[in-house]
Amino acid sequence: MRIGFVGTGVIGGGMARRALDAGHQVAVDDLRADIVAELVAAGAVAPGGGKSLASVSDFVVLSLPKAEEVGQAMHAADGVVEGLCQGGVVIDASSVPPEGIETTRLAVKDQSASLIDAPLCPS
Repeated sequence: MRIGFVGTGVIGGGMARRALDAGHQVAVDDLRADIVAELVAAGAVAPGGGKSLASVSDFVVLSLPKAEEVGQAMHAADGVVEGLCQGGVVIDASSVPPEGIETTRLAVKDQSASLIDAPLCPS
């Protein structure tokens, strides 16, 4: 399975490491180059940006701290939405309020992909 992780801090990084340990192909993207470098050393790839990450992933997991960062990762130029594969799945594990998820859901649906809103902690 090919899994991309956007946001690889404590939670996203932990999920990425478990996916690597389970033998999955893992792509990572984070603002912190040191965290990305650690995961690359463990076997992940860093394709460079959301669009590239999504294009090499069957599943994209978002683990970001704020709604604004989710929006940026998904909808910015070269964002995840642009690289989604038909039939792909975005799992938003970010701990953000549900307001505004509909815009992202529709953008993902327009790419013939699916969105699962699965926050790990209540906001």
